[in-house]
Amino acid sequence: MIAREKVCLMNKIRATVSGTIQNVGYRAKVIRIARGFGLTGFIQNLDDGRVRIIAESENGDFEKFIDAIRIKNTLINVLDVEVGYADATGDFADFYKLVGGGETDERLDTAAEYLKKLISVTENGFSAMTGEMRSGFENLGTKMDVMLDKQSETTREIQGLREAQSETTSEIRGLREAQSETTREIRGLREAQSETTREIRGLREAQSETTREIRGLREAQSETTGEIRGLREDMKSYMDRKIGEIEGELDVIKSALKASGMLN
Repeated sequence: MIAREKVCLMNKIRATVSGTIQNVGYRAKVIRIARGFGLTGFIQNLDDGRVRIIAESENGDFEKFIDAIRIKNTLINVLDVEVGYADATGDFADFYKLVGGGETDERLDTAAEYLKKLISVTENGFSAMTGEMRSGFENLGTKMDVMLDKQSETTREIQGLREAQSETTSEIRGLREAQSETTREIRGLREAQSETTREIRGLREAQSETTREIRGLREAQSETTGEIRGLREDMKSYMDRKIGEIEGELDVIKSALKASGMLN
């Protein structure tokens, strides 16, 4: 019962990987990665060029493992990884490579071909190797000619780029000169604006002086008006007093005339 509960705690994935992955060392890399993550299971080549991976884990965290097996380098190019999940069985003690019989025979045939070549070199001395080296040097000479042609073409392209760069530099220089001219015009406008500002400031100061003079005139006018008002009041009082005196004298004359019988 204890072993069954331990197995139930594990998880399992079935991954099918496609791309350039057979006979390029992909399985060996996956084995190292799987063991690094503590996984158990196996990896095998399929007849259609894909690779099958069966992996089990106690914690069920396969995301980092799946990302790690998406290998892309000079030889290996993983295009797609199809993943399916299932219950773990706990049947694997390690992670290993499952090799088919046909694959083993193919490797033996390849080894036999290499062995034949080695025997041929040993029996015939280095004549065959010399021929291969001569052919290799001829191919190298041809490749060097192609490289020189490409280098000449590259040189012409670089010269074209330099000419284009020179033209661009001339255009940039023209733009800088135009910008300098614009800067001078802006500076002239600023100086003219400063002069106008000074003139406006002078006009404001003159206006302030005129305003002060007008205020002084108003104050003087107010003072004159007060004096005229005082004179009018004094004149009115004087006239009222004189008229009162004249009326009093007229009353005395009237009384005297009445007393003498000259006035009824």
